[in-house]
Amino acid sequence: MKSFKSLFLANVKQYIRDGGTVFLTLIFPIILVVIFGFLFNEKTSETAFNIGIVEADNEIYQSVVNTLSESFNLITYDRSVNMEVLENGEIDILLALPDIDLEEFKDKEKYEIEVFYDSTKENSVIISGIIKNFFLEFEDTISGKERKISLIEKSIKDEEKVNRFNYLLPGVLALTITQLGLLGSLDFLSLREKKIIKSLSVTPLSRRMLFLSELVLRVIIAFVQTIIILVSARLLFGVTTVGNPIYLILMVLLGALTFTSIGYLLICFVKSFVAGNLLLQIIILIMMFLSGIFFPIETLPAYLKPITKVIPLSYFGDALRQVMLGLKGDYGMHMNIIILSFVLVLSSIITFRLWKWE
Repeated sequence: MKSFKSLFLANVKQYIRDGGTVFLTLIFPIILVVIFGFLFNEKTSETAFNIGIVEADNEIYQSVVNTLSESFNLITYDRSVNMEVLENGEIDILLALPDIDLEEFKDKEKYEIEVFYDSTKENSVIISGIIKNFFLEFEDTISGKERKISLIEKSIKDEEKVNRFNYLLPGVLALTITQLGLLGSLDFLSLREKKIIKSLSVTPLSRRMLFLSELVLRVIIAFVQTIIILVSARLLFGVTTVGNPIYLILMVLLGALTFTSIGYLLICFVKSFVAGNLLLQIIILIMMFLSGIFFPIETLPAYLKPITKVIPLSYFGDALRQVMLGLKGDYGMHMNIIILSFVLVLSSIITFRLWKWE
């Protein structure tokens, strides 16, 4: 225990002395929160979604249909449509325009459009923001700058409304912990390249003790990062999470352990710090864009979707989103935990088999 304590304190001192590492692990998460918060807390960008619209026989309806069909997959329904089209995922959102002609619209002080969506599905929440922006532009072409259109959002589920940034926040946390785990192994790689690790091989210090000290340090930093991200999101953008905090702690712990073990596994295949840094950065970029942590997997091309299922970050991000927002994910929570635990155990076993002191 004494040797572990000394080794752990040495790792802490090395971590604190490295200003770049401190910045990346503690300050960079705040920057991510600020950037994504300003970009997506209110606004969002267009993508391919299925929009349902209830048929009406008037110029306003025709104009809306013509404009929406240029950018989205539009499906029309008669007035007998029910909410099953939303529940079964046939469409992402359903618009119900009142049966009113253009002249009546210009005379009315307020024009209400009902927007039905499923708040437990990410696509539905995203598209609701897109529709808001669309009708602002649409109204400019119809009645100038005078605002008459009012969107009445109605969720078919009794869930707390969540905007785009709420969905991105778990992804920011997942990516931050992933970077911590993967890039943290570079410190060990640097020591190995400088022959410092080789000198430790002649001491009573075991490989497991060295590895354990690194895991403990990464876990502690991961919890600090989690607090920083959640507090920043709360203070700057008023974002709160609704999930069980105990589950969040367990998922952060599992994620930190898993990606730290993956990081140490990957550096077993390189000999220099430069090569290791390049390899890890490439892995992080691939996982970031193909894991679905920042946008729905459904928006990816069909040939890329199978890749998401072999990326650990896909399951970690999905688990954090379920825990933090209390919403349905792409995978079951049990599957997320099983996959991450399997990767943790497998990568740890392989790492010890491939371990080299020099």
